[in-house]
Formats: sequence, structure tokens, C-alpha cells
Amino acid sequence: MLNLTLERVTTRIPKVLITSKALASRFTNMRADRVSNRLFRIVEKIANAGGDSRYVNADGGAAPLGSAPSWIAGGVTPTGISVSTNWTEEVALIGQKVEQVAIANVVSEALADLTVMHKNWLDIGLHTDGTGNLATLSAAPSGGVANVNTMPFGARNIEIGQNPDIVNPTGNVTRGPLTITNKTAFMGSQNSFQYAGNAPAGSTTSDIVRYGGLTDGTPVWINGLRALISYSATSNLHGIPRSTTPQVVSNGFDMGGNPITRSAIMLLKLQRNARISEDDLKGTFWYTHETQINSLKEIGYDMQFIPLEGGTADKFDPFFRGACTLEGELIVKGQHADQQAWYMIVPDAFGWVKFADPYWLQFFGSRVYNTFNSGGTPNLQYASCMVDFSQCYLDNAAAQGVITGCGVPAGSAFGY
Repeated sequence: MLNLTLERVTTRIPKVLITSKALASRFTNMRADRVSNRLFRIVEKIANAGGDSRYVNADGGAAPLGSAPSWIAGGVTPTGISVSTNWTEEVALIGQKVEQVAIANVVSEALADLTVMHKNWLDIGLHTDGTGNLATLSAAPSGGVANVNTMPFGARNIEIGQNPDIVNPTGNVTRGPLTITNKTAFMGSQNSFQYAGNAPAGSTTSDIVRYGGLTDGTPVWINGLRALISYSATSNLHGIPRSTTPQVVSNGFDMGGNPITRSAIMLLKLQRNARISEDDLKGTFWYTHETQINSLKEIGYDMQFIPLEGGTADKFDPFFRGACTLEGELIVKGQHADQQAWYMIVPDAFGWVKFADPYWLQFFGSRVYNTFNSGGTPNLQYASCMVDFSQCYLDNAAAQGVITGCGVPAGSAFGY
């Protein structure tokens, strides 16, 4: 009789995953210029004519030559990201929602996922240092598991199914790729990912988990906040050296592991106000991870009071409600954000260069294409791929700011 009974399955499929576009969605409406593979020049004016003001002797003195206006120029070209999927003929036949056959339209849902994951990867890229570094190994991979440093990003910016490269940080040389089958990205505990097969030979502590397919030595991926907004004087912005051109150095400082404070936030604003006109600061917002917003709220907990009506506290709520602001400026939280940093961003200073808008690769007029075996015969396997060739740039670094190395509330970070 048991052989005659039917299985039951729930048709509710919860999505136990994170995708975010909090930062990317705020940059997509900015300037976007279509370019060739030639360098896209970014020109900034750093001085007006008339900077040479001096005493003139009206009694026969010489007229001064004065000074000319000054400009600096950098450049960027688009880089590429892709999102793709594949399925077999069997999946196409039985993966359609039909009673007693399947509970979801697998192929159509997979194709819809690609547009979601494109935004997700764009958002992840906007948090990187521009070289594709997604995480750092905290120990040599073993037994199909690789531990990664929890701060500042942990495993949150790695995706299941991804094929990243494991890279020796000495010279940025690829040891080899691996396929991620699962990940553990719990807040406040060890972060890790599981992988299929063997880890690349030589993989060890401090190796980089890098976006797959980039060039060794000087890899170039999406320019993220860590590359664009920096108070370091030892790097460059779009080829302009920060050591000799302070105009491409952003405002900021390191908290040294201490929690964010009101005085630190005000110092960052004062640093910026001392360098640039208020007319160039419209639309400013603060960007950070939710753990830092919690740290900010803790500043105000001791400032609250409990109203006692008739000597009794009614409906006590120890937490703030509603959106937090800083002097009226919006705070935006992102799930891909650095857990230890606060960014002060003027979005109008960011732009994009692109070869074209994101598009689907097409073969023989179709965005769905066959795979082929080594003999050139088509497989009963199909694929689809979306590509985006673009790059983000910043043309007003002095209007931006960052506070790094901020402490986090208890339990929010592993090892703290």
C-alpha cells in the first residue's frame, strides 16, 4: 500500500538569501556616457585665473602677468561583469509548473534571477577597492571549507554558484578557481564558504578571493567606494597621484576601533566644509552598514527619558523608531556595506562610462543558446547570459568623506 501513496510538497519556496542594490540604485540615475575602448578623460578645475594677486605700484611699477586657470585630468574605460545560467533538456521538459510534476517554472524563474543578480553584483562591486577583491582567507582551505575574515565584509559579498579565483596577494597571481556551493555569513561568528572538489594548490592564509576572470598583476574591476573615496596619499584616483594632487584626496580618518561619536561625525563634516563650496554638496547622504546605525543609536540611548504617568511607565520602548538622520541628512544602510565605515557621499559627483546598456548575448538571433561537446555536436543543454560593460568614476573627491575603523556593538563581529 505504501508504494501507492503520493508525496506532498509545499508550494511555498522562501528565498533564504541576500541580494541588495541599496548603493547601486542611488548611482544609476547619474551621468552615463557611452564611450569607445579609448580612455574616457575626466577633467577637474582646481584653480581659477587670477590666483596670483599681488601689490601693484601705481608710480611707474610693472603690470603683473598673473596666473592662468589650472586643471587636472584622469581617465577610465569600462570593465565587464556577467550573470548567466544554464539548464538541460530534461529541466526544460519537466521544470514547468504542472500539477504533480513541478511546483515552479524553473527556467523562467532562473532567467528572471539574472536581472536581480546583475544589480546585486553591481552593488557588490561598488563596495570593493577596484581590483575585484571580495574577501580574504583567514586559514588554508581544508575539507571543502574555506574560512574568511569576518571584517569588514565577511562572506556577505560572495555568492553561491560563483566561480571566483583564489589569488596569492604577492604579485596578485591567480592560484586557480573554485566553485562555491554554500556559505556561512552569520553576524558575530566565523564566516566561511564551502567549495566543490579541491582547492587550488598552495591556497593559504591571507589569500584573496577575487572576482573571477580578471587579469593578474593589476586586476581592474568595478571602481568601488574603497577605491574612489580615500584619505590615503599613497594611491591614485583614475591615474592622478594622490601624493602630489590633494584635490583627489577625500576627507576622512580612522577611529582605531572605537565606536562612532558625534564629535567624529562633525569633524568629518568640518574637514569637508573647509575644502569645498556648499553649492557642491547638495544631495549629501550617509552610507553605512546597519551595525553602525545601531552604534549611532547607542549614543542617544542615555539621552532618552521615560514619561511616567501616575508613577508608571506606559508602553516602554527602549529603541528609536523611524529613520535616523545626521543634521537632517539621510542615512542609507546597505547589506553589502563595510561594517566598520561611515561614508559621506554626494551622488552627483559619481558618473558611469559604458560601451552600451546591459544586454543579453545573442546567438543566431536568440538569447538562449546551445552548448557543444568537444566534437562540435550540440548538447541537450542550454544557457543564457547577460553582460554589462561599464565603469564608475568620481570627479569630485573633495566633496566625499569616510570614517574607517569604527568599532561595532557587542556580538556584531567575530573576534571582537
